[in-house]
Amino acid sequence: HTYDTKYKKIVISLLGELYDIEHEDVYAKHMDIINCLEKNLDENSKTSFVEIGSGSGLLAFLLVKRLGFQKVDLIDLPVMVPICFFWLSSLVGESSISLPGEEPSQNTVYSLWNAGNVNLQNHSHDLAINVTSFQEMNHTLVKKYFVLIKKCLKPDGFFMCVNRWKKATDFWLYPFSLF
Repeated sequence: HTYDTKYKKIVISLLGELYDIEHEDVYAKHMDIINCLEKNLDENSKTSFVEIGSGSGLLAFLLVKRLGFQKVDLIDLPVMVPICFFWLSSLVGESSISLPGEEPSQNTVYSLWNAGNVNLQNHSHDLAINVTSFQEMNHTLVKKYFVLIKKCLKPDGFFMCVNRWKKATDFWLYPFSLF
């Protein structure tokens, strides 16, 4: 109901002909995340973010459009990177996206990274986000990503972790103490 009354028209306007009624549950989840971030992010903290497990890039696209982020680093498995590239290309054009191994241009908004081959600058991101992909990793790999997040987040950065309480890994065992 909340999606239908508050967000559906917004998402339709952003996705245009790519809007798919079959994915409204995904759109609703993403808009709920964006609503939470709108309430919790400082207005000056919306320059860059990193998303671990970016999938198609839909959440990243919506975050750029709704919150005004300018630079995005998207990390996912090599099998997902082409899907993300093609989907984002259909929305924003290829010139806004750099593929793994490419040097980002002045026009690059979305930089795609293969998991395990990521080189982010220290204290370079206002936001780090993970939505339902840590739960599919073992705890050792989750810890490595937490270390990466701690490294790349600005001192006043925001980390949003949205995962199930228990799946392959247990949410309560994530190394939040690093922060």
